[in-house]
Amino acid sequence: MNRNASLRQKLIKFYDSISHKSNLKKFTEDFFKVFDKKSFKNDVEDIIYLLETLGCVSIKLNKGNIKEIIKKKCDIKKVIIISNLSNILREQLDIASTTDLLNRIS
Repeated sequence: MNRNASLRQKLIKFYDSISHKSNLKKFTEDFFKVFDKKSFKNDVEDIIYLLETLGCVSIKLNKGNIKEIIKKKCDIKKVIIISNLSNILREQLDIASTTDLLNRIS
């Protein structure tokens, strides 16, 4: 539970810090100001899709690549409940992996 609480706090801090609009490069830079690069180096796009699934950002794609991330009004503290954070992340990582594979095939 402690690990989930820490991840939740980091996600809230990160969401609160992001700009209204950003490109993938800027989003990634902001991401690594909060999250450890060694532990989360392959998770930036997964977090973007997680935030989109939660209704906290919208994304604009160009040929399957993320071009813009737009922050939406979202009560992130209520959306992310500690008890369901692991399940949300696991589901989102599965979706992201499948989406990435489909994009590479296309």
